[in-house]
Amino acid sequence: MKKITYLLVTLLIASSSLFAQKLENSTLWKITGNDLEEASYLFGTIHVTCDATLSDEVKNALNQTSQLVLEIDMDDPEMQSKMMSKILMKEGKTLKDFVNDQEYAKIDSLLIKNTGMSVKMMERMKPFFISSSFLAKLIDCPMQSFELELMKVAKSQNEEIKGLETIEDQLEVFDIIPYEDQIKDLLEIAKDNLA
Repeated sequence: MKKITYLLVTLLIASSSLFAQKLENSTLWKITGNDLEEASYLFGTIHVTCDATLSDEVKNALNQTSQLVLEIDMDDPEMQSKMMSKILMKEGKTLKDFVNDQEYAKIDSLLIKNTGMSVKMMERMKPFFISSSFLAKLIDCPMQSFELELMKVAKSQNEEIKGLETIEDQLEVFDIIPYEDQIKDLLEIAKDNLA
């Protein structure tokens, strides 16, 4: 995985679709067709960006909706605890099971320099999540989130917020990607020292 893959992902607003019509110069799609009584909207974006300002077209679409559907229900009060239960490697594995002492020291140095924490505090975490701790440094700007901006609007309109998938579904992907591959990416970041 390249560093950029940590930044890119698709965000979905509203589900039910039969036909989609692209709005000029936009990532916003209006969904109408056959027996649909009201339009839905699909908005493609990334999770983390330097500028999460919503365009007037997106704000107008939000004004015409009655609910917000994201990839996951970020409004779920249990999301943080569910997430924490899925970030550790399975079977009691640690980073030391996959790297030699020199590689471990490089990762430790990188973490201390960029997060202020030793790898010892994170060595049971899935390597992807260790790599993710550098996200703010990789984009080199104050992080903003389209999801948070969309949620602010939905909450101000007293709209329900839902998720297409559960946080557990999303995080299980990192059990499918071999830990060795995730560590390879982490070592690449350590080798370059985020350069």
